[in-house]
Amino acid sequence: MNFKLEFDFPSLQRKINNQDKLFFIGSCFAENIAEIFIKNYFHIFSNPNGIVYNPKSISTQLNHLIQKKTHLETDVFFHNEQWHSFQFHSEFSSNTKEELLQKINESTKLASDELLNANLLFITFGSAFVYLHHKTAVSNCHKLPAKKFEKVLLKKEDIVNEYNLLVKKLQSHNPDLQIIFTVSPVKYIRDGIIENNLSKAILIQSVHEIISSCSNCFYFPAYEMVIDELRDYRFFKNDFAHPNEMAINYVWERLSSWMDNITLEYLKDIEEFLKFKNHRVLNPDQQKQHLDQITFRKNAIQKKYPILKIDHD
Repeated sequence: MNFKLEFDFPSLQRKINNQDKLFFIGSCFAENIAEIFIKNYFHIFSNPNGIVYNPKSISTQLNHLIQKKTHLETDVFFHNEQWHSFQFHSEFSSNTKEELLQKINESTKLASDELLNANLLFITFGSAFVYLHHKTAVSNCHKLPAKKFEKVLLKKEDIVNEYNLLVKKLQSHNPDLQIIFTVSPVKYIRDGIIENNLSKAILIQSVHEIISSCSNCFYFPAYEMVIDELRDYRFFKNDFAHPNEMAINYVWERLSSWMDNITLEYLKDIEEFLKFKNHRVLNPDQQKQHLDQITFRKNAIQKKYPILKIDHD
């Protein structure tokens, strides 16, 4: 008997290959999937500004990368003994204005180059709610008082119009780029359960309208996989909001249907290598032999997949 609802979804125009360069931007769920690609030694670039949740801020960041924007003193501010940018995560916040500007401009330059050369761009929407500061959407509020922001629910029409323009810019900037949209299954319960469902509905509607009118754009239904296929709190962390490791691995397995046969074989080789590499050798006399075997196996894989670079301790 089958105790869960399963569904098929459209295939990717060009399947994912282990030599592809992948660019991820969006919510923490995007980072969860990106981390699995990284563990398997794919060429990945993820969230150059840090985690970002709403479509408006994601669009702003991608436009900045296309423009190779140089962030200026007017783009940063001082609060709680540190300098911050509303478009960058607090991990970039610094003790001096000069240090912050250096970090965010270096990240933007590197990310601009990565986006230009990417084969696949994953965009993950988390929430349709945005926080406006002087009518500009921010990626991070940096613990400023709530009264300084206006919380707004984006309209589907505004998201669709903005992304129809953005996709044209992205594909003009990088003509070979495939764009994969996803909606995060993370429940933003701080907004309220009803409000979270309203937000997700707007995001899902928006994505389907975008891909229907834009070429080389696809929807990967990670949201439906967690909410409709798994649909059980045992697949969530203790906060009942974030998918746990089992759920993330399930989504990864479903994503593998978008990978070509060479990549599926590659993943099996990497799995065996990692299993051997991570095996604990307690006998000191066998440790050198184990390290030599790691090097031997690493060299064998890199000979089979020349583009691959594996570093190990």
